Order: sequence, then structure tokens, then C-alpha cells
Amino acid sequence: FFFLMIRRPPRSTQSRSSAASDVYKRQTQSTWDVSIFSDPSESNWVCIKQKGHSFAVIQIWNGGINLNKVLKKGILGARKAGLTVDSVYAFLCPRCRNNEPTVGVPMIAKYLKELNLGIKKVWLDVEPCENCWYDDKGKNFNYIIQVTREFTKAGISLGMYTNLNMWHQVVGDHKDSIFYQKMGLWYAHYDNVPSFNNRQFYSFGGWTKPQMKQFKGDYQLCGLDVDINWIP
Repeated sequence: FFFLMIRRPPRSTQSRSSAASDVYKRQTQSTWDVSIFSDPSESNWVCIKQKGHSFAVIQIWNGGINLNKVLKKGILGARKAGLTVDSVYAFLCPRCRNNEPTVGVPMIAKYLKELNLGIKKVWLDVEPCENCWYDDKGKNFNYIIQVTREFTKAGISLGMYTNLNMWHQVVGDHKDSIFYQKMGLWYAHYDNVPSFNNRQFYSFGGWTKPQMKQFKGDYQLCGLDVDINWIP
């Protein structure tokens, strides 16, 4: 099936072009996945549901912006419209404020506990971002491992959102079983085909089989700019 993802680009600083409610990335799991750069209203969610979507993933943390303070509003709005929301995604970066693994991850874990909304999983977003990552790809890889370990300590289940090019730009050819054996892969490849038909684009970092695919970008749905995803 397809699902919706509403997506906010990663940022290294707090400066941004729109309101804090901009800090979103969501998905919908039934027919399409949408990525968006704004804060969906209640009518947006209703429209998305009417278009056949049933699942959403919303951003909880965005680099230098840190916590998404309107996460509760997004989750409750999506659920009110009839969408399932049981996971969120987080973009953490080593050169961003409060993003040290022992700082950022506990903040996320504490926030999820305070929200008490039954969120069961966090997808780690690994993609290039200006002034976000070290020039040393080995240091970036070790940072992601540390982040993963802190989430594990907090008892939070993880998945990985990235793709072949993004992974190589950030960490190079590094791989570790902590990722490919314990974390499902949600990869992006914009070929407009809702299937795992392109092994070369998800065979990296040790992964050989993905869980989800983001197959279409820059799609207009219910007045929003979104990306479309697929789950078998």
C-alpha cells in the first residue's frame, strides 16, 4: 500500500523562513506518502484522508531547530481525520545545537514520554545538509552509531530514512550491523514506481531489503507539496 509523508527540509540553525509549525515531516500509509513544507490544517488532513491515505509520520526533531513544538497538534489532527500515527522521524546532525547524542536523544525521549501519545518508533533521517555534518565521513558514521545507541538505551525502536546517494555523501562506504540487522530501511528513489524494483538503489550500508520506498517527489495533494511513499 501507499502512505503519506509530510516533509520539512533539515536545517542546521534556528533561522527559518516560516513559522515553527513548519517543522514537519509526515507520512500516510495506505495509498500514498506525502512530504510537505508547511503545517497542515484540519481540513488538509481531512482531504488527505479522503484521498485514500491512512497513515502519517510526523517530524519530531529538525537539526538546529530541535523539537517540533507543534507535534501534538499534528498527531491529534491527523488522528482526528482518521489517520494512524504511531511513528515519527528525526533529523539529528553533529554540528547542530543540542544535537550531541547524550543531549538530543534524551530530549526526544522525554518529549515522547510527556506527549504520551503511543508513538512506538523513530525514523532517523540521514541526508546531506549545509553546515550540519563533519567533513570526515568516518566521524559522521560514528555519530550516527552513538545516536542509535542512545535511542536503544531509551528503549525506543528505530528505522532509517535515507538513500544510496545521501548515505554515501554523509558516511561514505561505512557499514555496521547495528543498522542493517536491527533497523529497517526506508529509502528514497524517485522513479515513480511503487515497488522494490531497483536493488542497486537500496543495497548499501549493509542493507539488502527495504521496508518502505519513497518513489515520487514534489507532488501536489490537497494544496500541499508532498512526497509519495509505498509499503508492500
